[in-house]
Amino acid sequence: VAGSGQLGAVVGPRFWRNATAKTLLADLLAGRETLDVAGSDAGLLGRELALWVRVEGSVSAGLTAVARALETSWRLTPLGAVRVGPPAWSSVDPDHVVVLDSAREGRLELALEDLTLDAGVTLAGRRLRHVTYEVSAEAIRATAWT
Repeated sequence: VAGSGQLGAVVGPRFWRNATAKTLLADLLAGRETLDVAGSDAGLLGRELALWVRVEGSVSAGLTAVARALETSWRLTPLGAVRVGPPAWSSVDPDHVVVLDSAREGRLELALEDLTLDAGVTLAGRRLRHVTYEVSAEAIRATAWT
């Protein structure tokens, strides 16, 4: 589990006027998860929202609501911090074996040596939008959706 496992924690409702996205996110994540300020889009974090109402719900739902308002996305970094901003789509080529390539479904299944493949990168010319892992004593498998 990336982060501190608090994305499902419930946060209460709150109202802000003229608050930056960074302020909203810091309050939402306080004591739960870490905001990756250096890796996040500074322009988006500095954007001021004239009025913001957070409804009671999970931390992840709150993150999604703020990201939608900013017209961007959020994700967890490999170290478990929350990063806000558009994907970089940088090219990567980890040591891997393709187990299944289902272009029709937009899905790749890969055997890997480690857990370094992340969403928001490009692998063999394909943008990876979501990556999940299955780790066992015998192997590390990743399923990536394009």
